[in-house]
Amino acid sequence: MKKSIFFFLTLALVITSLNSCKDKDDDMTIDEPTEFNLSFDIAHTYNGDPLTLSSTEQLYTDGAGNELSFTDLKYLLTNIVLQKSDGTDYIPKNAEAFIHLAEDRTSFTLEDVPVGEYTGIRFFVGVDEVKNHEDPNQYTVDHPLSPILNDMHWNWNGGYIFLTLEGLYKNDAAEIDGFVYHIATDNFLMEYDFKNINFNLDANKTVKLSFHADEVFSNPNVIDIPLMGATTHSGNDGGIAEKIHINMESAISLDAVQ
Repeated sequence: MKKSIFFFLTLALVITSLNSCKDKDDDMTIDEPTEFNLSFDIAHTYNGDPLTLSSTEQLYTDGAGNELSFTDLKYLLTNIVLQKSDGTDYIPKNAEAFIHLAEDRTSFTLEDVPVGEYTGIRFFVGVDEVKNHEDPNQYTVDHPLSPILNDMHWNWNGGYIFLTLEGLYKNDAAEIDGFVYHIATDNFLMEYDFKNINFNLDANKTVKLSFHADEVFSNPNVIDIPLMGATTHSGNDGGIAEKIHINMESAISLDAVQ
């Protein structure tokens, strides 16, 4: 009799314990992530092929038929804004990037972006008028707008270089010469607004961009280096900076979000 009572008491305790564990499991909920990272990866091309920097040979032909090569390509990408499906904007915490092909700085990540549906991405190549005339020494040395990092600020002119294009070309005497195109000043800020791209940030994702260097020299304005001049610092240059500024409208494309 005592054994039977002991058995039933033990069985009751086991059942009670199992029910208690089940209730605890039922009460436990898994928190769904509310933020993910959105990375940007930029491919640099010339006529559809990967852009290769070279200081020894002229690898490309521009819209005017000149042979040329690139020795440096870098720019500042700022004021990144993500447009949500409800029409509101999300401004990331780290909304600037320094892109430098020679250092393989062609990607960056926006961290902790809220989960949700997005329909557009906007950004500048260059720096807005306010930041362009602030003290650049306010930034830490690893910040994209630090002149120590990017070497793209003119102390003598009080502003940033937005885009640097440097390279070599064959002049009229078939000799190798250099070109230096620095696009800067508030008038030449380059704005991009990609609409209707429609992606759901439900995991870490990557925005695929392309920088088409051939477009900079050909569409719609043909940049004939020997004819127009091999240098601009966006001042009195016969219109070179303005033409490159216009050409830059088609030089960057958004290819995918994946």
